[in-house]
Amino acid sequence: MKSGAEDDLFSDSTASDTDQDDPVESDADPDSDATAGDVSSTTQPPQRPYIIRREMQNGDIKFERPTRIAMFVHDDVADGEQQLLAQLQQDLNPDPKTLDVREAVYRAALNNPEAVVRELVKLGYDLSE
Repeated sequence: MKSGAEDDLFSDSTASDTDQDDPVESDADPDSDATAGDVSSTTQPPQRPYIIRREMQNGDIKFERPTRIAMFVHDDVADGEQQLLAQLQQDLNPDPKTLDVREAVYRAALNNPEAVVRELVKLGYDLSE
């Protein structure tokens, strides 16, 4: 599915993909009514995909991401992430950044709370009746 492109706009040369172990932080204005998920009710032209908007600015992986969440994970989760990242890098062009994949996984879980409940039960939580 991937094709080689020498002059790829999305090359790793402009974006940093470092992970930081900081607690949840936000640079967002606490007095602002807008949140990341708000959609304006006014008619707007279709918005460009995130990776294109990011590259059009400065390529910084933190672009449009004011909040940072640090996570500690079990070894099987870290291994699974590496396997998923390798698969996605074979399937997608440009190669997805680790932070983009992590956010996509988190969004997928937010859209599928039943799967999250199943994982929590595996960790030992009980379903309340």
